[in-house]
Amino acid sequence: MVVGTFRVSGRGLVAFGDLVYGRVRPGEGILIQLNSSTVLTAIVESVESVDRPSGSHVGLLLKAEDELKRDILEALNFAGETLEIAAIPQVAGFDEAVTRLRELLRTSGWPTELIWVPPSHVISFPGHVLILRQSPVRYSELAARSAFESASELCPAVRVGAIGNAGGTTYAAVWPIHEIGDGEQMFIDRGLKVNAPVGNPRISIIRFAPAWWLAEGLYKHWKRKRDVAIGTA
Repeated sequence: MVVGTFRVSGRGLVAFGDLVYGRVRPGEGILIQLNSSTVLTAIVESVESVDRPSGSHVGLLLKAEDELKRDILEALNFAGETLEIAAIPQVAGFDEAVTRLRELLRTSGWPTELIWVPPSHVISFPGHVLILRQSPVRYSELAARSAFESASELCPAVRVGAIGNAGGTTYAAVWPIHEIGDGEQMFIDRGLKVNAPVGNPRISIIRFAPAWWLAEGLYKHWKRKRDVAIGTA
C-alpha cells in the first residue's frame, strides 16, 4: 500500500509504502487506477529503501512510458492506494519484424532479399504498384529502422509489409498504425503487424519526378471514382 510519493530532481517520481504480498523488481510494471475504466502503467526503474517518520518503507522509482504519461504520473497523488504489479510485454523490435517478414515471404515463395522504400513513394492500384526510385537512392534499411522506431514510440502498432517483388527482390515498407481498426488486433502481436499482398502485383519503377506527379494525379482521380462507386465520397 502506498504511504506517499515524492519527486527526486533529475530522476523522477518515487512512490513509497509497504509491500502487501509478493515482490517487486526493476523492469516490472505498476498499474495505477485513474478511474473506473482507465489504468496508467508505470515502469519500476529501481527499488530502494525509504526512511520516513512513519517507518522504513519500500520505495519505487517510477518511469512513465512516454512524455504524456510522465506528466500525468507526476501530477498524481495515489497515497493510500494499493498498486498492482504486472509485467510489461516487450514490444517487437525492427530486427524481429524483418525476420518475421522474411519467414512470411519464404512461405509465400517470394524473394527474401529486401529493398526498403518509404510509404510516400508507393502508389497502389489493384494488381499494380508504382514505386518512386530516384537516383541516387537515399532510402535504406537504416532509414526503415529509424521509421520503425519512431512509429513504435508514437503509435499503438507498426506494420512492416511487402509491397511486391520483381527482379529477385521484394519491395517492403514500414507504416505506422495510428488507430487499430475493428478486427485488426488479431493480426497484431506485441505492437507489430507483418503482411504481404495476396498474389503478386505488377511492379513499375518510376525514376523521374514529372512521371511521379502524373501518377499521383491519376491515382487521385481513380480514388475519387472508387469512393463515389462505393458511396464513401
